[in-house]
Amino acid sequence: MEKTWWKRWGGVISLDSAVAHIPGVTISELADGGASIRIGDQPQLGDTHKGNTLETYRALGKVLNPLRNRHAVTTGMSVPGMRERDHPGLRAKWLDRFFPE
Repeated sequence: MEKTWWKRWGGVISLDSAVAHIPGVTISELADGGASIRIGDQPQLGDTHKGNTLETYRALGKVLNPLRNRHAVTTGMSVPGMRERDHPGLRAKWLDRFFPE
């Protein structure tokens, strides 16, 4: 999480409070003054065919949406099977599903 976002939230206490209702979310304050946000022990991609629609990710997205910079997030993101050169815009589309407009 960028420092400017962190300041808007009021630090780790405010962010912890905002996500307290979401199971499995861990907030860690970073040495440079930023924060790391995790859900669970490892990333999940979801599987709609199996009913895994990543509701915890969506809940976190609702909390973080007002602070989101849509164009900065996907630049370095790597998602298996979604190479930007093969599927332009697919990574951004995949991530957008977690952030309601």
